[in-house]
Amino acid sequence: MHADLVTDNGLVKFLGTSYWTLLRELCIVVHDLDCCGDRESRFRFSTYQVYLLLLALLIFEGLLTMNATKFLGQLNIVGTVANIIVLLIFIIWMPAGSINHPKTNDSHYVWTDIVNGTEWPAGFAFLMGFLSVIWTMAGYEAPFHLSEECSNANIASPRAIVMTAQLGLYLGFAIILVIA
Repeated sequence: MHADLVTDNGLVKFLGTSYWTLLRELCIVVHDLDCCGDRESRFRFSTYQVYLLLLALLIFEGLLTMNATKFLGQLNIVGTVANIIVLLIFIIWMPAGSINHPKTNDSHYVWTDIVNGTEWPAGFAFLMGFLSVIWTMAGYEAPFHLSEECSNANIASPRAIVMTAQLGLYLGFAIILVIA
């Protein structure tokens, strides 16, 4: 019976990962097609365009993952540096752009008032608000999975876990402060 549970758990993880990839790509495709036209545009994408772009994106990502580990490591470094630069630009630009004309809420409103836009009780709606920043915690498990691939996992894995947690904390909190 234990083997059946392990197999079922593996099957559930496989299906969940597969569906997550498809759903993520489908969201990207619909967003990209929706951005093709402006508000006054008569462009409306059809179902075959969504599926063709989704298929092209999945094939591109499949070909990308078939590359050498060294190339993927260099590509990961470029992506990480680009993401941090964009985050820092956003953290500086957003408050600086709203100095003369505040487009954000004042700090008293942000930290003291709770606006419940749902049908749930206020306390539950407050807790549900934490789901909007869950992406800062989504990277915590990545170092655990990558530790299997490291040559010096006993040193690199703890370092990666600490760095992921610290960057998620500092950059995520800064973004929450800027947006709020």
